[in-house]
Amino acid sequence: MPNIKSAKKRARQNARLRVVKGAQRSQVTTSIKQVLRLIHTRKLKEAKAQFIQAQSLMDRAAGKKLFHKNKVARLKSRLSRRLKTLEHGEEQTSQPAPPSSEAMPPKKAEQPASTPTEKP
Repeated sequence: MPNIKSAKKRARQNARLRVVKGAQRSQVTTSIKQVLRLIHTRKLKEAKAQFIQAQSLMDRAAGKKLFHKNKVARLKSRLSRRLKTLEHGEEQTSQPAPPSSEAMPPKKAEQPASTPTEKP
């Protein structure tokens, strides 16, 4: 427990800021999850609109030092890459067929596990 007046005030401020910053961080992560959910359900227009909002929130959070700027850049890059793959996937009506089992190299035959020999 702080004894000095300024330390007491700082403790009050820290308690309040912890709650406020936690709520702001939660808002950013929720926005990212919403974008991912829309990408997963293949709703391209809604995902793009939500991505713009999430991008704005992430930039503001980086400016307030809630998240490191490099982390925000990494998250935005990953989300935009997923959006682009979804967009290109929507343009292609026919998906390429998965590789057939004939094209795959044959599996190696499994050898039985050797048992250790017991000495009498």
